[in-house]
Formats: sequence, C-alpha cells, structure tokens
Amino acid sequence: MGSKQIRSLVPEYIDERSISFKRQEDGTYRKVTAHQTRDIRTNKVVLGTDISDERYMLVSEGDYDHEMVLQDCSGNDMTLRFRAIDEESTTDLP
Repeated sequence: MGSKQIRSLVPEYIDERSISFKRQEDGTYRKVTAHQTRDIRTNKVVLGTDISDERYMLVSEGDYDHEMVLQDCSGNDMTLRFRAIDEESTTDLP
C-alpha cells in the first residue's frame, strides 16, 4: 500500500545566476549579471539584470579577472579572459 504524503505550501526558492559580457561602442566590455529566483513549488520566476559600471578589456595572457570557456561549432574550446580597466589610467585601453 502506498502512503499519503501532503506537500506543504511553503515556497521553496532556488537562486540562479549567470554572467556575460556586452561589448560597448568604444571596444570595451561591461559585465552583465542575470539572476533569477524560482519557486520550485509553483514554478514562478522572478528575473533581474545588473549591468556593471566597471569596464573590461580582452587579454590573451597575464592577469585577468574573469575567464569564460566557450565551444565553437566544431566542439573546440575557446577561452576569453577579461581584465578590469583602471578608470584613472587610459593606458590600459587597446
């Protein structure tokens, strides 16, 4: 025989976050953080997006603040590295 189980109506939240970079007209990048909160009992989703004021540039080697690994159409891994640009100094710009 099976047992009867009652599911409570208390919300159960899961937070999800993803980070991407958006290219600006001057060739720099801004970090975009998308976050969502999901109630797994009702499947209700609350979305939010934050765009950073900090600017980033692509670097090939050396120091970096964020690293993203992507796959191209052939399945090869590509690595993108972003370093924050110092606002007082413009010598970091390409």
